[in-house]
Amino acid sequence: MTKVEHHKVKEIKENSLFEKRMYNLFSASISDQVSLPDFRKLFSKYEKMDAYIMKKNGHDIGMSYFMLCKNPNRKKDIYVRLGLGIIEEERGRAHFPKKIILKTMLKTKFQNLFKDVFMVGITMNPIVYSATCKYWKYSYPSPVLEKSAPIKQAKNRILSRFHMNEVANDVIGVPFRITEVEKVKKQLSVVQSTNPYIKFFNSKIGSDECDKGLLSIVPIDTANLCIAAKRKTKADIKKFYDKVFEEKLKPMLKEYSAAG
Repeated sequence: MTKVEHHKVKEIKENSLFEKRMYNLFSASISDQVSLPDFRKLFSKYEKMDAYIMKKNGHDIGMSYFMLCKNPNRKKDIYVRLGLGIIEEERGRAHFPKKIILKTMLKTKFQNLFKDVFMVGITMNPIVYSATCKYWKYSYPSPVLEKSAPIKQAKNRILSRFHMNEVANDVIGVPFRITEVEKVKKQLSVVQSTNPYIKFFNSKIGSDECDKGLLSIVPIDTANLCIAAKRKTKADIKKFYDKVFEEKLKPMLKEYSAAG
């Protein structure tokens, strides 16, 4: 039985039980190559954070976090940095609800209606990158979208704010590798993929470069939110009808067929 805990965090106090729990889970689900001092740096520039911890039979098996960050040099900017990981034993079986991302972005935008809100991540997994581009119509960089001047300017502000190491255009170097990413990038379905987003990712980052990721920037504006919400509504409706068919109509059809 899995359940998800939601923690609203203002500060992760050093040497606290919560810090130990988060760090251990980060090491087990995302990367065990991040030292405690570097972990503290990663979580040092947020105003507040929504942290979700997935548990199964009383044990922590996954984490998802959304850090709200501000830019002291441009008060109109709001950045939501996110991360997600599942421990190796549960990958493929356990999943965080997709609605968490949309719910978090909706809440953040409504709380900052007259500000520029951006979802920001360093995407190291080509499959995750493809899913992000498909979920959000306007997501950068993209093989099908040109960066506008405001997006280019936002990118430069993000690089400066978080002191990111841009080793090539839109490619960020990080001081660790992720085991899951190494496995994914070696799959033939990824290496030989015809998916335009995965092909784009592979053209930017080689299959053996597991310490790099694309700087993904998603403007959380009315257009993006409306499209994402519409897609979610369609998916919910389909899920509802599928459930009705499986639980109600299908048994009735079987009974009718047997009677005939």
